[in-house]
Amino acid sequence: YQNNPQAGGSSSVATVYIRGVGQRDFLGTIDNGVGFYIDGVYIARTVGATVDLVDVDRVEVLRGPQGTLFGRNNVGGAVAIFSKKPTDVFEGYVDATIGTDSLAKLKVSVNGVLGETLFGNFSALRATQDGYVKRAGGDLGDDDTSAFRGSLLWQASDNVEVILSGDYSTEDENGPAFELLDAGTLVEGSFAGFYNNVLHADECAYPGGIASTNPNCYNNQYAREGENLGTFSTFSKTDTWGSTLQVTWDINDKLQLKSITGYRDLDAEFARDSDASPLTVTHFYDSFESSQFSQELQLSGTTEDDKLKWIVGLYYFDEEGNNLNILDFAIANFNSCLLYTSDAADDSLRV
Repeated sequence: YQNNPQAGGSSSVATVYIRGVGQRDFLGTIDNGVGFYIDGVYIARTVGATVDLVDVDRVEVLRGPQGTLFGRNNVGGAVAIFSKKPTDVFEGYVDATIGTDSLAKLKVSVNGVLGETLFGNFSALRATQDGYVKRAGGDLGDDDTSAFRGSLLWQASDNVEVILSGDYSTEDENGPAFELLDAGTLVEGSFAGFYNNVLHADECAYPGGIASTNPNCYNNQYAREGENLGTFSTFSKTDTWGSTLQVTWDINDKLQLKSITGYRDLDAEFARDSDASPLTVTHFYDSFESSQFSQELQLSGTTEDDKLKWIVGLYYFDEEGNNLNILDFAIANFNSCLLYTSDAADDSLRV
């Protein structure tokens, strides 16, 4: 599990692998190799999936293909995060952290009774930290995050429980901490080789261009430890919010019906100077929007002798989004706009 923005510049892309199976690309047309769930709701996009959650109760990891117990199908498995449920006990906490690079993080949570059958849990997070890779215009690797979450639990009857929750998070940062370790001038087919040998052959062609100090040559003269010499705009802005309604009905001692309804919205904009130099070798910009709705029904039970447990599931998912992607390479500027929709339904008998 890591933050790996790849070609994009978002600092909130979740890259999750289980036993070597996962997905590194954040495009809207590619489903995740490992499913990511928050309170039973599938998170369709890896962008915005690494926000710092508050009041986590537990994390469950399911290896191997997923699609027999909950949610939608995923080839690699699933990571499911569950928030703390409201209770009838009044409690709260304040968690403050300070550290290097002006790190300051504050978490606040309160939980308790709001009515005879109504309980609530409310949490907030504020985190800031300076970047640690030097760059003109703003150091990279900084943190500027705010997150809020609230949930209400209504005990409608002895055997019916209703939980309504909502969350919001925002990040506005300079971008992930990139520094150039090797320009890749000797890598066959690399942008560096093409840039030097084709676009600036008179000044930077192999082999002299490898060690040349000519500022037009792209090589390791721009590799600096702890410093990024890029001049193209680099930033990461992400806003996400969502709501979940979960209804659990214990029909009897042997039978339970659960409904999970979820809606999530993502709005992100990010850019990256991939070559980490004042030259225009590879620059990336993305504007990413996505909205999703999901509905899941689970009917589960056991036989009278408790020797057989079974579950029947029905799952519906709908997503709409668009991704404006600008790739500014050494020889051309590519502007592509991706509009996509996704519909999925799964009903099966699972024993």
